[in-house]
Amino acid sequence: MLGTIWTEWFKVWEARNEYVHGKTKTKKQERKRGEIEQKIRETYKDQDKYLPSGQGMLEDDVEEFSRSKGYSALTNWERVWRPLFAQSAVDCRLQALRGFHFIPIYLKPATSSGCQARGLVSLLLD
Repeated sequence: MLGTIWTEWFKVWEARNEYVHGKTKTKKQERKRGEIEQKIRETYKDQDKYLPSGQGMLEDDVEEFSRSKGYSALTNWERVWRPLFAQSAVDCRLQALRGFHFIPIYLKPATSSGCQARGLVSLLLD
């Protein structure tokens, strides 16, 4: 009984692997290429979040770019450039926040006398 369970388990596992990764080398490469193309499309989709210097490095049409490159070229592009564009998005957000002041620095405690004014804040107008 245990031998039958193991045999069936490996058949199910093999069927799962063929479905997920492809049965032949060609199918496996097609699946991998599809995954890489999807990652590249995501990179292109987010291009408005990159620094202007990074935006200029992307071609106009992602579909034409994918069609014109071979599997190895797309794999290398995804491994090298995608992390750089992710960093460019982080740098862009940080650059946008540079010079930004939080609201509390524009507020100061009220200086008028009396119990009602304690703890209140007023705008800095000077």
